[in-house]
Amino acid sequence: MVLPQKYYDFVKWFVGIVLPAISAAVFSLQETFNIDNAEQIMGVCAVLATFLGAIAGISSRNFNRSDAAYDGYVVVTNPDDGPKNFSLELNKEPADLEAQTSIRMKVVEGPTGPPVDDVA
Repeated sequence: MVLPQKYYDFVKWFVGIVLPAISAAVFSLQETFNIDNAEQIMGVCAVLATFLGAIAGISSRNFNRSDAAYDGYVVVTNPDDGPKNFSLELNKEPADLEAQTSIRMKVVEGPTGPPVDDVA
């Protein structure tokens, strides 16, 4: 399971900012506003943070293990035991990469796509 980017970003924000803020506010204000079930509210926040954090962690791990995490490949070939050749294969249009602040490439040996028949 890989969450779409906008859902992953929301879950990460919710777990890292919203739930701790709610828990801290309830803890700080429980006596002022006579909140009788403050411990239960903080417990629910902790359970939600743990569950949603686990989902985000699984999604992140699966994304990083997939080819979707890469902007392309550095293909290393060694023809006839000569010098190694390095080439780039992009998963996106070069213009799309221009807007990014960094790119992530996967190093692979040999051609990545299906073999191309020689044209006579």
